[in-house]
Amino acid sequence: NARIEFFNSGLREEGLKTNEFISPENAKEKLVKWRNNNNEYCLHSALTHLPPSEFAKNHTAYGL
Repeated sequence: NARIEFFNSGLREEGLKTNEFISPENAKEKLVKWRNNNNEYCLHSALTHLPPSEFAKNHTAYGL
C-alpha cells in the first residue's frame, strides 16, 4: 500500500534516523512526540495542506 510505505519512509527518515535512543522507554517517548507533531502540526499535501488532526476534524463534522 503506497500510503503505508509513504508513512514508513517518513518515520524512518524523520523519526528514527534523526534521533538517538538510549533505552526502549526513551525511544517510545521520542517517537510519540514525533507522531504527535506529525499529526498535529505538519501539513500534508494529500490532505489539502492541513495537518491530519485538522483534516479529520473538518471531515468528521460533515459525516465523511
